[in-house]
Amino acid sequence: MLSSLFKPFSIILKYAVCMGSLLSILIGIFSLKKSYLRVIRSQWMLPRGASTKQIIKQLWIARGILGFLKLFHRRNVFFNRITMYNNMSSRRKKNIETKNSILNKLKPDNKIKYFLWTIFLIILCVLILWYTAVISICGDNRCDSKECSFCKADCSANTCTNGVCDLAIGENCQNSKDCFCQSGYTCQLSRSNLDEKGCYKTVCGDSLCDRPDEIESNCCIDCGCLQGYTCDKNTNKCLLEGPSISVSGLQQYQPSATILYTNPDLYWGSPISSHPFFTVTISNSGGTKARNVKIGTKIGIYSDWEYKTTSDLDPSRTSSIPINVHPTSTILGIKQPTMLTASILVSYDDIEGNSYNKNFSLTLNIYGREYIDWSHPEFVAGWITDKDPKIREFATMATKGLAPGSNSNDIITAAKRIWDQLSAYGVRYVSDPSGMEYASFPAETLKIKSGDCEDLAILYASLLKSIGIKTNIILIPEHAFITFNTGSGIAAVETTMIGSDFSVATAQGTNTYNSNLQSLKSVSVESSYISPPTSINVGDLPIPDISLKNSEWSFISQECSASFFVCFQYRCRGKCTFSFQNSGGGTGRKCGTFMVLATSSTYLVKEYRCADISDTYNVEMEASWLDSNADCRSYSPTCRFTEE
Repeated sequence: MLSSLFKPFSIILKYAVCMGSLLSILIGIFSLKKSYLRVIRSQWMLPRGASTKQIIKQLWIARGILGFLKLFHRRNVFFNRITMYNNMSSRRKKNIETKNSILNKLKPDNKIKYFLWTIFLIILCVLILWYTAVISICGDNRCDSKECSFCKADCSANTCTNGVCDLAIGENCQNSKDCFCQSGYTCQLSRSNLDEKGCYKTVCGDSLCDRPDEIESNCCIDCGCLQGYTCDKNTNKCLLEGPSISVSGLQQYQPSATILYTNPDLYWGSPISSHPFFTVTISNSGGTKARNVKIGTKIGIYSDWEYKTTSDLDPSRTSSIPINVHPTSTILGIKQPTMLTASILVSYDDIEGNSYNKNFSLTLNIYGREYIDWSHPEFVAGWITDKDPKIREFATMATKGLAPGSNSNDIITAAKRIWDQLSAYGVRYVSDPSGMEYASFPAETLKIKSGDCEDLAILYASLLKSIGIKTNIILIPEHAFITFNTGSGIAAVETTMIGSDFSVATAQGTNTYNSNLQSLKSVSVESSYISPPTSINVGDLPIPDISLKNSEWSFISQECSASFFVCFQYRCRGKCTFSFQNSGGGTGRKCGTFMVLATSSTYLVKEYRCADISDTYNVEMEASWLDSNADCRSYSPTCRFTEE
């Protein structure tokens, strides 16, 4: 752990520890040496300043070694040596007197202590040298750099780091630090054309990014560029990228062709607000701002190009733009669910003023023109085609001679005349198995002379509105009828009863209205944001145009009703013939009061009649009176018809 902690200084550390250990041993030996030399000098009576060489000269080698060893074991060995010096000079004998004091100081315990410290320091030095890899031991499961070449039990290619790339033991640039690749090469064993170490010569342009020699700044062809930059293949450098726009789209609402045409901004809700038909999402993944972003949309043959300008788009930003289209009337030709293709063109400029275009197409789904979304009942105003020439003509012919205005009687009379005209025309109620989700335009209902509840309600409401009568469509679960403003109140009409008397239909409508007063929903056919089509092409649609062409009196007979010898009172009989002609088409109804007037204020006959007329029609009214004039032919009553 010590060598790994100070790895950069491992060599210095190893030898420093080794030298420190050796120094400790030398200090220990030197200390022992000084102690032993004192004993020897005193034992052999050598001068105090005698050197080691002098001591050796005066001692036999074998004798000196033996005496040196015995000093570690027995104290009395020194006393056995005293007899050898009895014949010595008196000067030396005086030194013997100090022998005991010296030997007492040098006790066996101190000598053993010095010896054990010496052995301990030697063992410690050996362990330190082994741990720091100064001494290598094969088989200790530890690979030292000196063992790389001879001890495979401890060393492998992955563990041997002796600074020599040894290919014989499988070392390469990937598994050994000894086999490093030189500058301009990279270690890639998976490639071909490698050198003996497994190094591959880096080449810019080989589609392989060899880091660290190859980076974005010197080889963008291989390494690519950071976001916001693009690689210039001519200079092989990353340059700041301009705006890069991506486009996507998502449909938000599926309308019918009628809803899309009549309410292109898709207004609904409370408060009323616009809703998008689809959204276009644009993202800028480039390096600079996209300026003057403009979105153009076109739906095939059904609309023209429409453009919408948005704010500038910064890099790494996304913007969703709501889109509504304003189709032409050609879209009303779609009668079945259809998929349309919207062409989207996004144009923008970069910061240098260069212009770019991005094209995109989006598939959109719409319903046919008859589908009506009753979850937004205000959409029904798109079916009220009061400006359709056929609808306007039908109502005008039916109410000829009336100006409804605000007069309650005139409004009710006009509503009744239109009702009667529809009844005579042959319009009848039929149930629709497809439910209330589909509604026909008024001209279509007139054309086929039938419709379900919402078809007839839409037809009758359109006719009334075309002559200025304010009308609402009333919705209750699975049913629809109408109310109109009489000027003095509200009249409800059950439109499914077309063909019956107007008074019966209004009575039933009033009853239904009052019965569902809490749950019904009244929808005004007036709307400031819905623009119904001005006409619906249904082909030839005949409109009745009935007028009174002639009315004349004709004499029938004259009889005597009272006589006395001579007749003095006569009963005169005659008739008025009213001739009607339908110069239009289809069957229409004419209702009114037929009168035979004796004077301008008195009448002979007065009768209310209705006549369904398809071509010409004559109405005859007979009258009789008593006259004293012998010639009834001299008097001609007046024939008069008042339409109601």
